[in-house]
Amino acid sequence: MLFNSYPFIFLFLPITLIGYFVLVRLNHLAPVIWLALASLVFYSVSNWQFVLLLLASVAFNYVIGGLLISKRPRPASRAAALTIGVAG
Repeated sequence: MLFNSYPFIFLFLPITLIGYFVLVRLNHLAPVIWLALASLVFYSVSNWQFVLLLLASVAFNYVIGGLLISKRPRPASRAAALTIGVAG
């Protein structure tokens, strides 16, 4: 599915936006989860075989981000985490 295709414009985008604006009234976490799941669905429509690769990349970047914002590591550890995150 492309961004300029009719299924995206008239089906996927409205459902995603309606879901987002309904969930944003409940709390702050639900719309984030909704958009993440909608992104995975959008990505999997074109080629579902790479969804695991995308999830692995998200998990890797989440761990690296956690290391970067942690208060414990020394500056050298943060620099190493940043280097690994950019290279990985």
